[in-house]
Amino acid sequence: MAEYQTNMNAKNLLAAWEDAGHITQQDRRKLGASIFSRHQEEELPIYLRILVGIGAFIASACIMGFLAITKIIDFNSTAELVGWGGIFIVNAVLLARRAAASGVMLHSFLMNVSFCSIGIGKILAVAGALALFKGSHNNEGWAIAYALAAVTAITWPFYRMSIDRFLSSVVVLLTLLINIVFDRDLAHVQQYYLDGFFLINLCAAIALFTDGRVPKDYAPLGYAFIVSLCATVAYFAITHHHNWFFHHAELDPAFVTFSLAAALIGLIGWAAGDWRKLKKEPLLFAAVGVAALGAVSAPGIILAITLMVLGYARHERLLILAGGLLMPLFLWLFYYSLDLTLMAKSGILVCSGFVLLAGRVYMHAQKFDREALA
Repeated sequence: MAEYQTNMNAKNLLAAWEDAGHITQQDRRKLGASIFSRHQEEELPIYLRILVGIGAFIASACIMGFLAITKIIDFNSTAELVGWGGIFIVNAVLLARRAAASGVMLHSFLMNVSFCSIGIGKILAVAGALALFKGSHNNEGWAIAYALAAVTAITWPFYRMSIDRFLSSVVVLLTLLINIVFDRDLAHVQQYYLDGFFLINLCAAIALFTDGRVPKDYAPLGYAFIVSLCATVAYFAITHHHNWFFHHAELDPAFVTFSLAAALIGLIGWAAGDWRKLKKEPLLFAAVGVAALGAVSAPGIILAITLMVLGYARHERLLILAGGLLMPLFLWLFYYSLDLTLMAKSGILVCSGFVLLAGRVYMHAQKFDREALA
């Protein structure tokens, strides 16, 4: 086995099996061809998916504007909104199926039109559901969330484009979060609702990313829960000392911090292959460091580290990149929220740097940075 787990891939694994005599050279070729064919995806790379999403959003907005100006659809009629929404959704599903049997150029064009159609269909369906709650301002926000969740659940088995699943799931979760934050009827119990919402997101993300039996189709949902987790933790970090939305008691991040610290310690053990390895010196130091971060109430920093550890364990650069980008943001929020003078904060930063350098020297001296933790 390679010294570092990140060096192991399908090619190296098949080579190791052949060297050990478990498979023949012919078996290796067949397995390699099978893995390669299964690895190929019909969808575009992620940066192109983002551009496709932006283009589809602009196209959807233009088509919606055209429908409103020409009055082809009566936006005051609930039945028309829901009916036309269903027509656009069915059209999107049919175009996606037609694209699956088309060539490269036609496939790309049909999938873009299909994505645009599914977006318009969902907007119209949600608008129709919202029309039922017209005049009931306290329920409109929740109606949007429930309608989005229902449409997403209904279309999930039939429309398999990952970017649509991801965006729909993110919008549902962020809409629920916004409702909890801005619903004044929940002002006195907002803490409990946010803690519960956070716990649901955390448990769902853990289940989707650590259980190998979860189908790949649910990967967009897992990333949506990650985005929702980041938004929730950011809200806690911002409002802990400066509640910009309500003038009641400050939010207490203790539950969020404790949950993230416990999850990160468990994740470290899972990434090592066995939770009993947490007793080993390097992992024990890591667990103590996580506990120290929990003691100083730094949920954002813990979340950023969690994403990087999870990305390393699953070999997903997107998670590692997300954690690396969030780290400076949450560090800034953490030090900004400290009720200390600038001189004291600078002293903390200097001391933190010395501690990190000392830890790096110690790890190098003990060869923890090269240990396979077998």
